[in-house]
Amino acid sequence: KIGTCSHEEYWRRTLENTRLESRGTEIANLVWGGFSKCQPECGMKFVPVLKEQGYSLAVLSNHVKEWGWAVVEQLKLKDYCNPIIISADIGMKKPDEEIYTYTLKAVGRESAPHKCLFIDDKIENVLAARNAGMRAVQFKDKDSFGADQLLALELRSYGIVLPKMF
Repeated sequence: KIGTCSHEEYWRRTLENTRLESRGTEIANLVWGGFSKCQPECGMKFVPVLKEQGYSLAVLSNHVKEWGWAVVEQLKLKDYCNPIIISADIGMKKPDEEIYTYTLKAVGRESAPHKCLFIDDKIENVLAARNAGMRAVQFKDKDSFGADQLLALELRSYGIVLPKMF
């Protein structure tokens, strides 16, 4: 997640002593094939709506370079978000304090972190963002019935009103 090893090195280490070492490329391709077809069931539909309403959006993702940027491309996040920060590119990861400081500077809010709303699926990342002075909510989009409506309610509590479709 912090870019200390290449994609190939990761798979070599992961498969070490498993009798699968010789199939590293094949296994990596199979895993990526499944992963790349996964689309968020909800959550992504908020992105264009928030952008259209004039909000500045950014991405802060814990990911290896190859997969992180592939997901950015797949979800067309460059159309909506700037900056896009992938942990492996900068050698930091959530929930470490330094990545929130870095992100606040990148979005021009280092002196006003309370003007940022951080949304993440992991509570430890949400708590770290709050410790950095941001407002933050946990969004559970995996196996959560009605997660999009819950996020819409959370956003409303911060004064962000979305169309009735949510």
